[in-house]
Amino acid sequence: MNLLNIQTLDELMDEDLDDIQAFKLHVFAQMPHTAFNQMRYAFQHCMQISSLYIICNKLTILSGITPQWYDCCVNSCIAYVNDYEDLGECPECSEPRWISGTHHQRPQ
Repeated sequence: MNLLNIQTLDELMDEDLDDIQAFKLHVFAQMPHTAFNQMRYAFQHCMQISSLYIICNKLTILSGITPQWYDCCVNSCIAYVNDYEDLGECPECSEPRWISGTHHQRPQ
């Protein structure tokens, strides 16, 4: 399914522009995913904001840039790449990389 069927940026629909503004707020306010989803729910009576997954896919199509995802410290101290790739906790703040008590290791 093609998320955007446009030739120029002038052809973006109001819903696409709302998604871009919501994503901008999410990034600049360092809004957690749960808060973003609560915002989507709170304003569903007057606008339909897409999920972060769909917005990221739209932005990938518009920009031509494919995002790279990396595990990061929950406190934003480091990204677990290069020398930190195999670490299980942050060397700066000692926060664990993984959520404990889960069947599969997954980032916090």
